[in-house]
Amino acid sequence: MGAPRAVRIARAPAGSAPLAFVPNTAGQARASNLFLGYLVLLLVIFLVFIGLAYTSPSPGPRSDTSAWAVLALLGIGLAIGGWTITLGRAPRGAVVRGEEIAVRERLGRVRRFPVGDAAHLRVVHHYPAGFLSPEATEMVELVAADRSRRTYLVGSGYFDELGASGERRPA
Repeated sequence: MGAPRAVRIARAPAGSAPLAFVPNTAGQARASNLFLGYLVLLLVIFLVFIGLAYTSPSPGPRSDTSAWAVLALLGIGLAIGGWTITLGRAPRGAVVRGEEIAVRERLGRVRRFPVGDAAHLRVVHHYPAGFLSPEATEMVELVAADRSRRTYLVGSGYFDELGASGERRPA
């Protein structure tokens, strides 16, 4: 086997505790249901296309492999686009620590936004509770220090509960 070797374990600095993100359950529920509905509708549309191709009087659409490849790539692209605007905008969680909001996005990336000015956090749209989500949700816009903007689908008042306040009226 070989001689054992020392392994260095990276540790957080002494003064910093790990971030305890508060889950975004309402935003995730609405985004999941919306994406599921989108996929079902997309599947129905593609099944109609396939049915039309197979009931066509000419054999052209059935035997054209390049058309099927384009249709498959289009379906994959539409599914990825739908994921981006539904589940991709619902963060896993967020936490307010000090003078910043840390948001853990869907794919695990943590983005940090300054707290304090009402212009840095504003509600873009409010969605009432309904069949997509049992709780009210909001599309919230956060502005980073470099002035880049991100929109997130979160539960109504999610950032208020975390201790960050901003502009409450939809634009």
